[in-house]
Amino acid sequence: MDFPKDSKNPHVSRVDGNHRLWGVDETLSKQPADDEEDENGGDFPIVSYSLLIGLDPAQEARLFRDINGEHKGMDVTHLDSIMVRITPSEVLAGNLKTLPLWLADKMSEQGRAFEGMVFRGGTREGLKRIGEQRPVKLNSLKTTLSQQLKAAEKTYALLSDDPDTLLNILDNYWKAVRQTFDEAWHDRKNFILLQAIGLGGFAKFGGSILDSVFDEEGGDVADFVKYLQPVRDAVSLRRDDWTGIAGAGGAQVVADKLLKASAPDAVKAARIKEKLSKSQSIDQRLGLDGQAGADSNA
Repeated sequence: MDFPKDSKNPHVSRVDGNHRLWGVDETLSKQPADDEEDENGGDFPIVSYSLLIGLDPAQEARLFRDINGEHKGMDVTHLDSIMVRITPSEVLAGNLKTLPLWLADKMSEQGRAFEGMVFRGGTREGLKRIGEQRPVKLNSLKTTLSQQLKAAEKTYALLSDDPDTLLNILDNYWKAVRQTFDEAWHDRKNFILLQAIGLGGFAKFGGSILDSVFDEEGGDVADFVKYLQPVRDAVSLRRDDWTGIAGAGGAQVVADKLLKASAPDAVKAARIKEKLSKSQSIDQRLGLDGQAGADSNA
């Protein structure tokens, strides 16, 4: 390395201590000329370092994650993305601890429920330039699916060793959610569905639905839609209707309301109301309301 340098950005992949490297650069840039007095008394900072030569990109990424994995303020989404990149798919899928991350990664692929919607960390400037939005973070989707698996005790217990089948049934559930709540799915700002309380609520609610569909030997998108339609008619997902609801507790409030709306008796009541409403509308068109009143007076 030459001094003085032309640039403060040498061709080195810095995995830790950027602030110390920058501090040295700043000190060097302020070194006085030979005929000037050094305000620091001539002291030069001593900075220890280790330099690893010949690492390939995967090794650099692994080293970065190991060093910064618990660093305060580090973007967890970025770390999860690195984990996916450096870990063989079968290893992620075969470990119950990393299975939710594998599922989240797979569900963002082409043809899956979250295609083109998952943000994998780093800067969003590139996405803004091309007018593309990724409303769900990879680590948020990982947490969502982890919550859903915990809530689907029966399904998870029987399919935990078959990640591909588990992926397909989870994917079909979220495709049914997307299909049933289309407006909320595409408007994160004004609806809670893709916000933390919405994802968490639909995950906890979805766990019980997974077990119900499993008992019926189902698993197609249509099998989930029949549970979601009564919810769509009974529960508003507009953000304004959930003022003051937030956090893990908020997700549980959403889940409880969804479960109540999808309960068998609630579904029956909704169907009866719909049936009676249609019947009354037909009577009015046929002019039978007046006849019924006349018969009653008689």
